[in-house]
Formats: sequence, structure tokens, C-alpha cells
Amino acid sequence: IFLIMAIDSEMLLNMSEQCWEQSGQYTDIMMKLEAIFRVGGYFKLILILVTAGFAVWFCTEWNSGVVPQLVRRWGIKKYSLCYTVMAAISGGGMAVMGAVAYILYVGRYLKVVNYDGPNYNVDSYSYAYAVGDGHHNIALFFVILALFITGALAAEITLCFSTLTTNKYIVMIMPYLVFEIYQEIAKSIRLDDRYRIDFYFLGKQNIGNSYISTTAIYIGIITVILLGGYLIFSKGLRRKLHYEKY
Repeated sequence: IFLIMAIDSEMLLNMSEQCWEQSGQYTDIMMKLEAIFRVGGYFKLILILVTAGFAVWFCTEWNSGVVPQLVRRWGIKKYSLCYTVMAAISGGGMAVMGAVAYILYVGRYLKVVNYDGPNYNVDSYSYAYAVGDGHHNIALFFVILALFITGALAAEITLCFSTLTTNKYIVMIMPYLVFEIYQEIAKSIRLDDRYRIDFYFLGKQNIGNSYISTTAIYIGIITVILLGGYLIFSKGLRRKLHYEKY
């Protein structure tokens, strides 16, 4: 994930300090992240990479034959809840760790927001209300939190599809395919940018327009992802156990 973000931002790991100093006069960390989210050609591969953790572990457990015994021991509700929560934490955590590694690396040379730069325009930043108040670290936190939600959603999609097929290579690409299909449908019907869900999850649109609204919406989104993932996964698991005679 770190390397994908580095490639999308055209960052060379062997850049000299002089090059970084020159770059720092015109850009900053928030602008780099904006470029990755808006025009990055490889960024959506994150939707596949974040599923490589706990999200595909169900496929391994099912193929090994231990799932029916675990369900009988824990109960299907507890088993489904555990998997739903762990998948979300795993997917979101992997996205965040890659982003934090990138931010720490470029943070040695770039400011979070270069208020004195010639390209500074508060309205061009994500969560401009926070940047304008001088709370750029809060704006950066909200951007990172959006990445966590994206990773968590991708992991939940993978987990739910794993009740249909336990081929982990197929389920790993499902979040990417779902997003691509949704984007093509949205483009074909010319859906307004304000209603493009993918824009919000991929950091192209702000979530909320104040500290309170952004926080509340984030909490609501995370709750919906967990609840939806739990309901779909538990129902799929119940059906899978029934039809495969367990």
C-alpha cells in the first residue's frame, strides 16, 4: 500500500534532499494525498490488498473443515460477529498502516499543509473547514479515517462473498469488481457527484462540513458497515451450512 501511494504520487524513494526542499515549496502532504485519491491510477488496488489479511481467513478455515465445529461451539451469532469485527479491523488497519507509513516518510520533508506556499487555496483541501481553522492535523485524521472505512468495507465485501465461494483468489478481487461495476453504472446514468458513494470512500469528496457532522457521519458509516456485514455474513453462513449438510 505504501508503494502504491508512492507510485501514484510520483514519489521517488531515492530523491535527494534538495529535490524534496524544492518540492516542499509548492506542495504538502494533504496535496499529495489529494493527488493520489483523485488521479491515482493504482490507488484502487488497495481494495484488493486490504483483503489479504483476516478477510480471506474464512476461506482457509472452511476448506480445512473446522468451521462447522467452531459454529457448534460458539454459536452462529457469536462466530459471525467475531468474523465481522475482525475483518473490518484487519482491512481498515492495513489501509491505515500503509497510509501512515507514506505520511511518515514524506513528513520528513513536507508540511501537512503549506500555508505559505504559492499554491495554497484553502477551498482546494479536503475538510477545508479544519484546514482554514489551522487544525490541519484533524483534517489529516479525517482523511486517514476515510481510508480505514474504505479498507473495512472492502474486507466486509470479501467476507460476505466468501459464503458463496471459498476460493480466496476470487473473493479477494470482489471489492474491486463491485466498485468498478458501481462506477460504470454511476457514469452511465450520469449520477451527480454529490451522490457518488465511491467518491466519498475513495477520498474524492468530503464527508460532512463540520467537526460534529463529520464525526457523526463516520460513526454512522462504520456502524452500518459492521451491522450490514454481520447480517449478510451470518445469513450466508447459515445457508452454506444448511445446503452443504452440516
